[in-house]
Amino acid sequence: MGLLSGILVAAALAQAPASAEEITVWGEPAVRQLRSAVVRDLEGLGYRAVDKPAGRVLFKPPERWMGRVWLEADGSLTHLRPVVAFKRADGVSWDALDEPPFERTPAGTASGAAAAGQAAFFILPAERILEPQRERVEAAAAESLEALQTTVRETTFRLDLQAIPDRLDALWGAGTPLVAGDPSVPPAERKAAVLAFWSSRAETREGELVAEAVARWIRGTLQGTESAVTPDEASAAEQQAPGRTLGLK
Repeated sequence: MGLLSGILVAAALAQAPASAEEITVWGEPAVRQLRSAVVRDLEGLGYRAVDKPAGRVLFKPPERWMGRVWLEADGSLTHLRPVVAFKRADGVSWDALDEPPFERTPAGTASGAAAAGQAAFFILPAERILEPQRERVEAAAAESLEALQTTVRETTFRLDLQAIPDRLDALWGAGTPLVAGDPSVPPAERKAAVLAFWSSRAETREGELVAEAVARWIRGTLQGTESAVTPDEASAAEQQAPGRTLGLK
Protein backbone atom coordinates (compact mmCIF):
# COMPACT_ATOMS: atom_id res chain seq x y z
CA MET A 1 0.00 0.00 0.00
CA GLY A 2 1.45 3.35 -1.02
CA LEU A 3 1.72 6.37 1.24
CA LEU A 4 -1.19 8.25 -0.26
CA SER A 5 -3.47 5.24 -0.22
CA GLY A 6 -2.83 4.86 3.50
CA ILE A 7 -3.99 8.39 4.32
CA LEU A 8 -7.48 9.05 5.67
CA VAL A 9 -8.23 12.59 6.72
CA ALA A 10 -9.81 13.39 10.07
CA ALA A 11 -12.93 14.75 8.38
CA ALA A 12 -13.74 11.29 7.10
CA LEU A 13 -13.54 9.95 10.61
CA ALA A 14 -15.91 12.58 11.89
CA GLN A 15 -18.50 11.51 9.31
CA ALA A 16 -18.17 7.78 10.04
CA PRO A 17 -21.04 6.15 11.96
CA ALA A 18 -20.40 5.07 15.54
CA SER A 19 -20.64 1.43 14.55
CA ALA A 20 -18.00 1.73 11.84
CA GLU A 21 -14.88 -0.39 12.02
CA GLU A 22 -11.94 1.37 13.65
CA ILE A 23 -9.85 3.26 11.09
CA THR A 24 -6.19 4.10 11.50
CA VAL A 25 -5.21 7.58 10.31
CA TRP A 26 -1.64 8.08 9.12
CA GLY A 27 0.46 9.87 6.50
CA GLU A 28 2.12 13.26 6.21
CA PRO A 29 -1.03 15.09 5.01
CA ALA A 30 -2.88 13.83 8.10
CA VAL A 31 0.05 14.89 10.31
CA ARG A 32 0.02 18.37 8.79
CA GLN A 33 -3.73 18.69 9.30
CA LEU A 34 -3.53 17.65 12.94
CA ARG A 35 -0.51 19.90 13.55
CA SER A 36 -2.60 22.79 12.23
CA ALA A 37 -5.30 21.92 14.78
CA VAL A 38 -2.75 22.28 17.60
CA VAL A 39 -1.64 25.62 16.12
CA ARG A 40 -5.25 26.84 16.19
CA ASP A 41 -5.64 25.75 19.83
CA LEU A 42 -2.58 27.73 20.92
CA GLU A 43 -3.53 30.71 18.80
CA GLY A 44 -6.82 30.70 20.68
CA LEU A 45 -4.79 31.37 23.85
CA GLY A 46 -3.00 34.29 22.24
CA TYR A 47 0.17 32.49 21.15
CA ARG A 48 1.56 33.19 17.68
CA ALA A 49 3.35 30.71 15.44
CA VAL A 50 6.59 32.37 14.32
CA ASP A 51 8.70 29.57 12.85
CA LYS A 52 8.20 26.11 11.35
CA PRO A 53 11.55 24.37 10.72
CA ALA A 54 11.68 20.60 10.08
CA GLY A 55 8.17 19.82 11.27
CA ARG A 56 8.49 21.94 14.43
CA VAL A 57 6.48 25.05 15.28
CA LEU A 58 7.69 27.82 17.59
CA PHE A 59 5.04 29.88 19.40
CA LYS A 60 5.58 33.37 20.75
CA PRO A 61 3.50 33.95 23.92
CA PRO A 62 1.00 36.77 24.38
CA GLU A 63 3.15 38.02 27.28
CA ARG A 64 6.91 37.60 27.37
CA TRP A 65 7.10 36.13 30.89
CA MET A 66 4.99 33.12 29.77
CA GLY A 67 7.86 31.81 27.65
CA ARG A 68 7.92 30.46 24.14
CA VAL A 69 6.60 27.01 23.32
CA TRP A 70 7.89 24.51 20.79
CA LEU A 71 5.51 22.06 19.16
CA GLU A 72 7.95 19.24 18.44
CA ALA A 73 7.86 17.02 15.38
CA ASP A 74 6.61 14.12 17.53
CA GLY A 75 3.60 16.15 18.71
CA SER A 76 4.87 17.00 22.20
CA LEU A 77 5.22 20.50 23.64
CA THR A 78 8.46 21.94 25.01
CA HIS A 79 8.02 24.99 27.25
CA LEU A 80 10.89 27.47 27.43
CA ARG A 81 11.56 29.54 30.53
CA PRO A 82 12.36 33.05 29.35
CA VAL A 83 15.21 35.19 30.59
CA VAL A 84 13.52 38.51 31.21
CA ALA A 85 16.75 40.38 31.90
CA PHE A 86 20.45 40.00 32.61
CA LYS A 87 21.62 42.42 35.29
CA ARG A 88 24.50 43.10 37.60
CA ALA A 89 23.55 42.52 41.21
CA ASP A 90 23.55 46.26 41.89
CA GLY A 91 21.87 47.23 38.64
CA VAL A 92 18.19 46.51 39.28
CA SER A 93 15.54 47.26 41.88
CA TRP A 94 14.04 43.89 42.80
CA ASP A 95 11.05 45.50 44.50
CA ALA A 96 9.91 46.82 41.12
CA LEU A 97 9.50 43.29 39.71
CA ASP A 98 6.34 42.27 41.50
CA GLU A 99 3.92 41.29 38.72
CA PRO A 100 4.47 38.52 37.91
CA PRO A 101 6.97 37.32 40.53
CA PHE A 102 10.53 36.87 39.30
CA GLU A 103 13.50 34.89 40.49
CA ARG A 104 17.22 35.58 40.25
CA THR A 105 19.50 32.85 38.94
CA PRO A 106 23.29 33.32 39.29
CA ALA A 107 24.93 33.81 35.90
CA GLY A 108 28.56 34.19 36.89
CA THR A 109 30.19 37.59 36.66
CA ALA A 110 29.25 40.49 34.45
CA SER A 111 31.51 41.18 31.49
CA GLY A 112 33.16 44.44 30.50
CA ALA A 113 35.70 46.66 32.20
CA ALA A 114 33.15 48.63 34.19
CA ALA A 115 31.56 45.48 35.58
CA ALA A 116 34.66 43.33 36.02
CA GLY A 117 34.34 41.01 38.98
CA GLN A 118 30.76 42.01 39.82
CA ALA A 119 28.14 39.30 40.30
CA ALA A 120 25.40 39.08 37.67
CA PHE A 121 22.01 37.40 37.52
CA PHE A 122 19.50 36.11 35.02
CA ILE A 123 16.03 37.38 35.89
CA LEU A 124 13.38 34.74 35.20
CA PRO A 125 9.66 34.26 35.92
CA ALA A 126 9.08 32.17 39.02
CA GLU A 127 8.30 28.50 38.36
CA ARG A 128 5.22 28.76 40.61
CA ILE A 129 3.55 31.07 38.09
CA LEU A 130 4.88 29.35 34.99
CA GLU A 131 3.56 25.89 35.85
CA PRO A 132 -0.17 26.85 35.91
CA GLN A 133 0.30 28.62 32.56
CA ARG A 134 1.96 25.55 31.06
CA GLU A 135 -0.85 23.34 32.37
CA ARG A 136 -3.40 25.72 30.82
CA VAL A 137 -1.71 25.40 27.43
CA GLU A 138 -1.46 21.61 27.65
CA ALA A 139 -5.12 21.31 28.69
CA ALA A 140 -6.37 23.60 25.91
CA ALA A 141 -4.62 21.53 23.23
CA ALA A 142 -4.88 18.10 24.91
CA GLU A 143 -7.22 16.49 22.38
CA SER A 144 -5.36 17.84 19.36
CA LEU A 145 -1.98 16.87 20.83
CA GLU A 146 -3.10 13.31 21.51
CA ALA A 147 -4.44 12.93 17.97
CA LEU A 148 -1.24 14.38 16.49
CA GLN A 149 1.05 12.17 18.57
CA THR A 150 -0.94 9.05 17.69
CA THR A 151 -0.83 9.89 13.99
CA VAL A 152 2.90 10.69 14.04
CA ARG A 153 3.63 7.34 15.70
CA GLU A 154 1.41 5.48 13.26
CA THR A 155 2.97 7.23 10.27
CA THR A 156 6.47 6.39 11.46
CA PHE A 157 5.47 2.78 12.01
CA ARG A 158 3.73 2.44 8.63
CA LEU A 159 6.72 3.84 6.78
CA ASP A 160 9.01 1.46 8.67
CA LEU A 161 6.64 -1.39 7.80
CA GLN A 162 6.80 -0.50 4.11
CA ALA A 163 10.60 -0.68 4.32
CA ILE A 164 10.66 -4.26 5.65
CA PRO A 165 10.98 -5.97 2.21
CA ASP A 166 13.87 -3.69 1.24
CA ARG A 167 15.63 -4.37 4.55
CA LEU A 168 15.21 -8.11 4.06
CA ASP A 169 16.51 -7.84 0.49
CA ALA A 170 19.57 -5.99 1.80
CA LEU A 171 20.15 -8.67 4.42
CA TRP A 172 19.79 -11.49 1.92
CA GLY A 173 21.86 -9.92 -0.81
CA ALA A 174 24.58 -8.07 1.09
CA GLY A 175 24.40 -9.24 4.70
CA THR A 176 23.18 -5.84 5.91
CA PRO A 177 22.01 -6.44 9.51
CA LEU A 178 18.36 -5.86 10.37
CA VAL A 179 19.41 -4.10 13.58
CA ALA A 180 21.56 -1.03 13.07
CA GLY A 181 25.00 -1.42 14.56
CA ASP A 182 25.06 -5.22 14.38
CA PRO A 183 27.84 -6.85 12.33
CA SER A 184 27.34 -7.95 8.74
CA VAL A 185 25.60 -11.31 8.46
CA PRO A 186 27.51 -14.03 6.56
CA PRO A 187 25.59 -15.90 3.83
CA ALA A 188 25.28 -19.12 5.83
CA GLU A 189 23.51 -17.28 8.68
CA ARG A 190 21.12 -15.08 6.71
CA LYS A 191 18.12 -17.41 6.63
CA ALA A 192 18.44 -17.99 10.38
CA ALA A 193 18.60 -14.22 10.88
CA VAL A 194 15.36 -13.74 8.93
CA LEU A 195 13.58 -16.43 10.94
CA ALA A 196 14.90 -15.08 14.24
CA PHE A 197 13.69 -11.60 13.33
CA TRP A 198 10.26 -13.00 12.45
CA SER A 199 9.86 -15.01 15.64
CA SER A 200 11.11 -12.25 17.95
CA ARG A 201 8.54 -9.61 16.99
CA ALA A 202 6.48 -8.45 19.96
CA GLU A 203 2.99 -9.82 20.54
CA THR A 204 1.40 -6.48 19.75
CA ARG A 205 -0.54 -5.14 16.77
CA GLU A 206 2.62 -3.59 15.39
CA GLY A 207 4.70 -6.70 16.05
CA GLU A 208 2.21 -8.96 14.32
CA LEU A 209 2.05 -6.67 11.29
CA VAL A 210 5.85 -6.72 10.98
CA ALA A 211 5.90 -10.50 11.41
CA GLU A 212 3.33 -10.92 8.63
CA ALA A 213 5.38 -8.66 6.35
CA VAL A 214 8.43 -10.87 7.00
CA ALA A 215 6.38 -14.03 6.37
CA ARG A 216 5.13 -12.61 3.06
CA TRP A 217 8.72 -11.88 2.05
CA ILE A 218 9.78 -15.43 2.92
CA ARG A 219 6.91 -16.92 0.93
CA GLY A 220 7.58 -14.67 -2.06
CA THR A 221 11.38 -14.67 -2.06
CA LEU A 222 12.72 -17.87 -0.52
CA GLN A 223 10.07 -20.51 -1.07
CA GLY A 224 10.44 -22.40 -4.31
CA THR A 225 14.21 -21.80 -4.36
CA GLU A 226 17.16 -23.79 -3.05
CA SER A 227 17.12 -21.47 -0.03
CA ALA A 228 13.52 -22.32 0.91
CA VAL A 229 12.65 -22.58 4.60
CA THR A 230 12.29 -26.28 5.38
CA PRO A 231 9.42 -27.72 7.44
CA ASP A 232 11.82 -28.32 10.34
CA GLU A 233 13.12 -24.76 10.21
CA ALA A 234 9.58 -23.39 10.05
CA SER A 235 8.49 -25.55 12.98
CA ALA A 236 11.44 -24.42 15.09
CA ALA A 237 10.73 -20.76 14.35
CA GLU A 238 7.01 -21.12 15.09
CA GLN A 239 7.79 -22.75 18.42
CA GLN A 240 9.63 -19.54 19.35
CA ALA A 241 6.46 -17.55 18.62
CA PRO A 242 3.46 -19.55 19.90
CA GLY A 243 0.25 -18.75 18.02
CA ARG A 244 2.08 -17.29 15.05
CA THR A 245 2.55 -19.13 11.75
CA LEU A 246 4.70 -18.55 8.69
CA GLY A 247 1.92 -19.82 6.47
CA LEU A 248 4.20 -22.09 4.47
CA LYS A 249 2.76 -25.02 2.50
